[in-house]
Amino acid sequence: MKAEDPEDTVAWGALARNLEQKEWYARNARFGDDLARKHKIVWMEDLFAEPGTDSRYTLDATAYAAAQQEWLDNERPETSIILVSDEYGYVRAPEGFITMGTWMATHEGEVMGYGLNPRTLKIVEERCRPSVAFTQSHANGPAEPEAPKERPDVSGTGHKMIGEIRTVALREALGEVAETADPWELIAALLLALEAENVRVHGDASGNNWSEPTARTLAMADLFPEGSLVRDEKLIRRHTVTVLQSILNCDVSMHSGSGLPAQLVGVLFGADQKMPSMAFEAFLKCYSKPGITKAVQAEGLAQQNTGKEMRAALMNHVGEGHWLPKVASFAQAQDVWAQKQKKKQQKIRELESVVDDEDLDEMSEDDFDGAADDEADLSNGPVVPVTEPDSEETFSLEAPEPEQSEQNEAMQFMRDHLEIVVVA
Repeated sequence: MKAEDPEDTVAWGALARNLEQKEWYARNARFGDDLARKHKIVWMEDLFAEPGTDSRYTLDATAYAAAQQEWLDNERPETSIILVSDEYGYVRAPEGFITMGTWMATHEGEVMGYGLNPRTLKIVEERCRPSVAFTQSHANGPAEPEAPKERPDVSGTGHKMIGEIRTVALREALGEVAETADPWELIAALLLALEAENVRVHGDASGNNWSEPTARTLAMADLFPEGSLVRDEKLIRRHTVTVLQSILNCDVSMHSGSGLPAQLVGVLFGADQKMPSMAFEAFLKCYSKPGITKAVQAEGLAQQNTGKEMRAALMNHVGEGHWLPKVASFAQAQDVWAQKQKKKQQKIRELESVVDDEDLDEMSEDDFDGAADDEADLSNGPVVPVTEPDSEETFSLEAPEPEQSEQNEAMQFMRDHLEIVVVA
């Protein structure tokens, strides 16, 4: 073997089989003694095989495979067909045929297919029948040669460029209607966005199997049948509610739960009024002893010795009434959401502070002086010195609202975030 030799020069499959030093048993062979002698196969006995079984085997994988292949070529049943192997070593039906499962009824015109599994060197048998498409195409005579493919008017790179330019234009168009857009059009647009190819919804309650359309797909079929919005408020409202019902859930799940947004939607539409009484045994058992103690005390009941007694006391107290603990209500999500938003804003401020500090570290003394001069020129505002106890002078820049240009916006950013300190 040489590096410049073509790939098909070496029978890599045969080489791998011989390196395995695997036993190839006579009981799995279709060929008889004549073909075994022809291919010089020497059988050895497996002394540890079960009594009454054919324990003969050979280590010569090449000869064993050749004998199996010769049986396949010359001794298989006359009405059968030969199965082919793909590049992964799986045996498939040849062109024009499809394999039939063992559960399928007998089909007119079916034949038996035989093939050699290149990995196990066993003869595989499969029921096959002609493909309907193949049969119809050959019934009408030989197929006409396909016309040569023409190059598209615009290349893939061109379409990618179109997509990027469209994205910029779409975002600009949306930005211009941020304060004037029709709310119904925005709702319809949101439904369209949920059906976008880059959106994946885990835990969708609609479309339980691959053949059933989702609520989003049905909504788009009704609202955009020909690409334009059907301006029917009742139709938009109904589909919006259906899509919300299919997407939102309050399940506790790492992958398919909707989390706090679903609970806030419940607050928005009064879902707490639909919650049943939670004073039943199965739920109350989920409380720890300190937890059930707090629950009964919140109802003005005395603490009992055991959790079981406190559960019974609470259920008796509620009776046929309605009891909904704060932890189970939708309303509790508001406080949790507010805390999360505060943490996010704090994180944003911290990141902005880090960026500002890095920018200041990279600025030289000349940069500070130039920035101060530019600020004074652009703002035309007074420079007010403030004397600190440590003999440092802090200059505060105050200026009127700048014009809406990129340069003035940058200067406004510097005034808001930079404090220029001159050490005496």
